[in-house]
Amino acid sequence: VLGRGVGLSTHSDSELITQALCLNPPEGE
Repeated sequence: VLGRGVGLSTHSDSELITQALCLNPPEGE
């Protein structure tokens, strides 16, 4: 997946990470 398109992957990863953080907040909160 990463090899297919780093540019698109970066954008997708950014959204996935954001959603992951929203669904799984840090232990501190």
